[in-house]
Amino acid sequence: MKTGLFALVAVSLLQLTASQPRAHRHHHPARQVVVTNVNYVTVYDVVTRTLYGDPASAAAPPPPPASSPSYAPLPSSSPAASPSAPSGPGSPGPSRMGITYTPKKKDGGCKTQDQINSDFEQISSYGIVRIYDTGCNQVSMVLSAAKSKGVKLFVGIPDLSQVTSDVRTIIDAAKNDWDSIHTVAVGNELIHKNSASADAIVGALDVARGLLKGAGYTGSVVTVDTVRSHQENPQLCARSDYCAINCHAFFDPHADAAGAGKFVDMQSKTIANAHPDKRIMITESGWPSAGSSHDNAVPSVANQQAAIASLKSQFSGDLILFSAFNEPYKKDDAYTHGVERFWGILGDSNH
Repeated sequence: MKTGLFALVAVSLLQLTASQPRAHRHHHPARQVVVTNVNYVTVYDVVTRTLYGDPASAAAPPPPPASSPSYAPLPSSSPAASPSAPSGPGSPGPSRMGITYTPKKKDGGCKTQDQINSDFEQISSYGIVRIYDTGCNQVSMVLSAAKSKGVKLFVGIPDLSQVTSDVRTIIDAAKNDWDSIHTVAVGNELIHKNSASADAIVGALDVARGLLKGAGYTGSVVTVDTVRSHQENPQLCARSDYCAINCHAFFDPHADAAGAGKFVDMQSKTIANAHPDKRIMITESGWPSAGSSHDNAVPSVANQQAAIASLKSQFSGDLILFSAFNEPYKKDDAYTHGVERFWGILGDSNH
């Protein structure tokens, strides 16, 4: 019976969307694939249900996103402090600062275990390392490197096209030892990129959580999106174990590098005020070292250093910096100001 249920989940989710690019792209529109219908089985209560009705009757997809994320205006006085972290199974654990990491070579190829281990010699001072995908056997290899350094792993499922198989990859890599998995994220900015509906994302969260729970994982399962996406779709936070938010001061034309920490903190409080029972984690924030200016937001090495210092000063934890190394294989479009390759806090990787 369990085998049959897992197969049903696999068939249903593999039909969710057309194949989407799985490489992480940063804050710009992606090919529009809107998911409106999900049939699934929740493994933990064995209830079969159809969530979202007939695709033919679904509402039209939203228009493409603006050229950069929209942020709430900063209030003239500081709102109440963010709530303290809840305890229990839904909590991501002690507050720690992290960094994002993509185990790809300069040409976009997959790194080896030795190369990943070498990278961890540079990034192991961070308590959490976030990865975005399951390709290149990265969950298993990055998890091995993380365990050797006592680092927690924030694992990403990039889209909804392969949720079941991606969860199985994570389960296989963990080998019944979940101590080093901090969070599993289903989707990254899918609302912002118009890649899926909020209802479809919530359905996929339930599927992933059920499969992971059945494998012994009791940690956090979330979906990650921008501030505006969370404001307009409160169910993303409500159904996640905590609110996971990507927020970059650079994409607000009025922000400057030295004020990046204050800007991100104030934005996070707009979500905290709407979800007072939820922990808030900034899952991406950084500043590019090169590219074109975005009005007052100017990319440079000096400004990147100022922005990172500001973020570290403002946050004692619940912050994941973007990113460890430059990613020269990435491509820019009209909305990214020529900065896609230049977010690496540590500059270029050695590999």
